[in-house]
Amino acid sequence: MIVCMFLQLFFSCENKQQSKETVNSIEYPIHIPFENAIGLERDLKLSDIADSVRFIPLETTDASLLNRIISGGLLKSSKYWFLYSYKSVYQFTDNGKFVRTIGSRGNGPGEYTSVACIDINETLGHIYILSPGKNINVYDMETGVYLYTRKAPSFSSWAFAMINDSVSACFQYNLNGQEKNRILVANANGDTIKAFPRSDLFEIKTDYVSLLHFDDDRYMFHYKDMVCYKEYYNDTLFVVTSDSLNPRYIFDLGKFSIPTECRPEVLGFDKKAFKETSSSYIRTQALETDNWIFMPYSYWQIESTSIDDMHLLIYNKSKKESFEVRNGAIINDICGKINIPFCPQNVVNSNILVSLLSAEKIFEMAEENPSILEHPSFKRLSEDDNPILIAVYLKS
Repeated sequence: MIVCMFLQLFFSCENKQQSKETVNSIEYPIHIPFENAIGLERDLKLSDIADSVRFIPLETTDASLLNRIISGGLLKSSKYWFLYSYKSVYQFTDNGKFVRTIGSRGNGPGEYTSVACIDINETLGHIYILSPGKNINVYDMETGVYLYTRKAPSFSSWAFAMINDSVSACFQYNLNGQEKNRILVANANGDTIKAFPRSDLFEIKTDYVSLLHFDDDRYMFHYKDMVCYKEYYNDTLFVVTSDSLNPRYIFDLGKFSIPTECRPEVLGFDKKAFKETSSSYIRTQALETDNWIFMPYSYWQIESTSIDDMHLLIYNKSKKESFEVRNGAIINDICGKINIPFCPQNVVNSNILVSLLSAEKIFEMAEENPSILEHPSFKRLSEDDNPILIAVYLKS
């Protein structure tokens, strides 16, 4: 699902840094043959890669009713799930019972105008909420109590991850084509202590620009003890530290890489031109686990708004090969008659793939397979309930 926003021009300028890194005798960056894997379809069963699957109904109350959740920003601690929309941050127990919303909208202490990104630190028991271009509010994970506010390093800060409790790494969205830095590393006062430049600068055609957001967007995230960064207009996943930006994976998109002149920010309000020029180019995520990299992808089209429009490539780390999963979904052969195909949207705790499946979609599937509603997780489900969270626990 996507959100398309039109904003008046008010931003600022960018470059690129790469280096080689060796970890556990593996030399990075690793090139992933993305273009060559398109069309090399195989069936993939969950039993081949996973030990178990959980269907977790997220409790539906007046306070917890979810709307346009950012599936790419879903996080998990040992006890809780954290999800957010542009308006609120929701906390659920491991079994899906609603706990609370974190903070509230407003301009006062502990409030936020909207939610751009969240992060957690389970050791400290902190949850961090970035309000676009403004502040990072910090709350207590167990009580929801507001603790303090950190300043964001710039108005262009659109996503972030905490390197530690003192230092944040903030992604700078290149909205006007001239934002010179891609990542700003900042202290608690919002002072920039390291800036990583970008090179993909461009000229826009109007005083207004189109900001295209998908619900599975995932610019900054954690993998094990690393902070990672990948945006959809470049081919590289980076590891971010306080003083370095190191390429980890390079995705060889080839002919599927969108040219600068076709980007929605360049085309401005021209939706027709974007639709016509974007249909053959791909945007992809990178969900790294111990043994695999899952790459859900879609084409750069405004119509691509549902999970049904997603495709899936997989990279086998040990065999160093990529292939496309047939029909864009992994066959669920673990849950007996339920057989709900699995389309990964995110990864948490390094080895748990997750996705959100709407109650409406489950009832749609049940029209062809009524036994779905016999599953204990679905027996009390109504079509207007919160989505079901599907957690797939991968083999180590």
